[in-house]
Amino acid sequence: MHVVFAIGQTLRMAFAMLWKLFWPLSLGFLFSTAVEVMVSRAQMAKLLPDASARSILRASVPGAVSSSRSYVTFAIARSVARKGADFAAAMAFQVAATRVDVVDDMGSTNVDARPAATPTKLAHRCGFN
Repeated sequence: MHVVFAIGQTLRMAFAMLWKLFWPLSLGFLFSTAVEVMVSRAQMAKLLPDASARSILRASVPGAVSSSRSYVTFAIARSVARKGADFAAAMAFQVAATRVDVVDDMGSTNVDARPAATPTKLAHRCGFN
């Protein structure tokens, strides 16, 4: 009887995990598709043309405002970069939007930690500068 109960618990947990991952993945692909379809290459190159402070700020503000998880931000940043935005600006959006939540024993989020790497450092490491 313990085996049947354990299998049931495992299936329930697997379904709960799938359900939690489905929505961020779906939204990420939906928003990424919207960028691909609705924004032209010329518009994106005009909006985020280089790694200047202005372009980084333009990319960071929407990223910081969104409460997205990495599934969404990776897909959108990829679409933005493919559409002609500067790599550092696309990474600025991704870094600004990605949050790592630290959860205490009671289940409440108490710290919002940001990644230490800057978009310019990431671009330099990848050979874009």
